[in-house]
Amino acid sequence: MPQPMAAVPGLADQIRLQDTVAQRLKVRRYEEGALDLETIEPRAVLVKGRVVGLRRERKNRARTLIEDFMIGANGVSARFLETKGMPSVRRVVRSPARWDRLEALAKELV
Repeated sequence: MPQPMAAVPGLADQIRLQDTVAQRLKVRRYEEGALDLETIEPRAVLVKGRVVGLRRERKNRARTLIEDFMIGANGVSARFLETKGMPSVRRVVRSPARWDRLEALAKELV
């Protein structure tokens, strides 16, 4: 744990508790059919305000903890709106029309 965090009384215990809850949320999502996708998150590399490249943003426990709680909050919000009969915007993921062709092209690059 970074020193500034360790210096705050009780923060380490709070982070551990949050991590435990996030792990339980993740297990439940997988039990309900969630997929585990490995994604690459690029971050622009700037020099004097100009993009000169991209670097890969690495996952770590802190990022994963935040993601798990964000996903949980989105699910709770969606279920709440649904029980109240309120409309909401949701993302529906469909396979592209030419998925077979995309797979073939990807195999050629490997």
